[in-house]
Amino acid sequence: MCSRPENSQQNSESQDRLRFREAHLLDRLTVRRILHEANLSFHATNEADSSSPGELGHPRVYLCERGGEIVGVLQWRNLGDEAEILDVAVGPAQRRQGIANFLLRKFLQVMLELGIHQIYLEVRESNHPAVSLYRSLGFAISGRRENYYRHPNEAALLFSLKIPG
Repeated sequence: MCSRPENSQQNSESQDRLRFREAHLLDRLTVRRILHEANLSFHATNEADSSSPGELGHPRVYLCERGGEIVGVLQWRNLGDEAEILDVAVGPAQRRQGIANFLLRKFLQVMLELGIHQIYLEVRESNHPAVSLYRSLGFAISGRRENYYRHPNEAALLFSLKIPG
């Protein structure tokens, strides 16, 4: 009869822990796959490890890992004292497990550290889970763009968040 190792529960818990980190060049294929599965555009990965998150205008990517596997992607652009979230995507098998919430909360911490005071994003009007998530994090609707998205044509809701500081 085989006995379970005493630390098997600990190993299981550590595999369930989420990890937030910047993307590297080697992550590019996985980032592209997750974005493609979410019907989102690939803007860029962090091409040069020497560029910093504070560098203006260049798309940056943060990742969420669980058990060493990339399960979520957040692409953004630094606009000085403002930032724009370009995409938030979670792999289909990992959706509705708090990964996007985790990514966004960690991202907001980084923005605070960078001195970013305002964050903007757009989301499909019909993406009710995302709209609810953004509202729960303090984002407010600041506008609407008719026919912003294609396949299918749909309006975008514009959200913004003012970060106190």
